[in-house]
Amino acid sequence: MEKTETRRLWKRKRVNVGSIQKAKTKMISKDFFSYLYVLEVHQERLGDISDESIRAEGYESLEAYKEALQRANKRKKFVWDDNLVVWVVKFVLCDYLGPKESPFTIVPKMDVEYSGTFEIKEYGSQVNDT
Repeated sequence: MEKTETRRLWKRKRVNVGSIQKAKTKMISKDFFSYLYVLEVHQERLGDISDESIRAEGYESLEAYKEALQRANKRKKFVWDDNLVVWVVKFVLCDYLGPKESPFTIVPKMDVEYSGTFEIKEYGSQVNDT
């Protein structure tokens, strides 16, 4: 199952549509396993998550997703609340081609599958749609 969405407890929007992000499994690490091209960013209530979105998060059930979200945010003493508004980031895993100073191309990465939690960090500048 490929992860193509993530929900974040951010107080403000931290990524933009069209941006390239590094996908990391640890916040402090410089290591990353892929680039993400952000397709959509919006807010929604946790209680409004659909079965389709649960699968896009990389989980088979709401219970499995709830447990993972609580584990990933245990330092914040997170407790599931259906009314909590979160940021939803939809993305595609991709390869980054070219230096960030020049126009660059993204290529969807079809051979990488990852499910679970990970951090996203801004990499490059906004991608222009031309």
